[in-house]
Amino acid sequence: QSKVMELHPVIVLLAVLLGLPCVPLGFAADDAMLRVRAGADLGFARLPPSRWDLFVFVRDDPAQRQALLESGMLSWWTAPHYRIGFLRPLSSITHALDFAMWPSSPAAMYVHSIVHFVLMLLAARAVFRRLLPKAPASLALALFALDDARGPVVGYLSNRNALLMATLGFLALWAHDRWRRGGWRPGAIVGPGAFAAGLLAGE
Repeated sequence: QSKVMELHPVIVLLAVLLGLPCVPLGFAADDAMLRVRAGADLGFARLPPSRWDLFVFVRDDPAQRQALLESGMLSWWTAPHYRIGFLRPLSSITHALDFAMWPSSPAAMYVHSIVHFVLMLLAARAVFRRLLPKAPASLALALFALDDARGPVVGYLSNRNALLMATLGFLALWAHDRWRRGGWRPGAIVGPGAFAAGLLAGE
């Protein structure tokens, strides 16, 4: 059984190694929107920079919508009151840190995402160890960490919010279970707190 537990660091390391090829990929798709909202001048009309709400793209502003229509960023059939924005302040903070520290280095940003990936796997490991016997917990961690679905999350900067949400969700489960079955009273606060923080990281 002790040998089974030693597999956990190996699984996490292997998952990180599988994620490393994303580091040289550069910016893609919605990353351009984040860059503009963080202050980069990429020629997008009527997208003013903002440090803390990077995921709010089209506000309830008729003048902004009209400018976006005229620039071709919005199609002519866009609804008159169309808005698009996501409540992700915690995720926005991580991207604001990226653009403040290494604005021209997407590779550094990918490494930052991989750090959050490791934190998510450690949180998942804590939940699996708490709810499952040792061998099934290792298997669950391997199936979760090495699934190809992790690729689009780690390898796409704009998807970092999913890593934060999952990390905080696992933390909420771990704390709640430890409170209800183990009598750990701080879990009554940590669990709901982590869940609320997860909602501030993404939908």
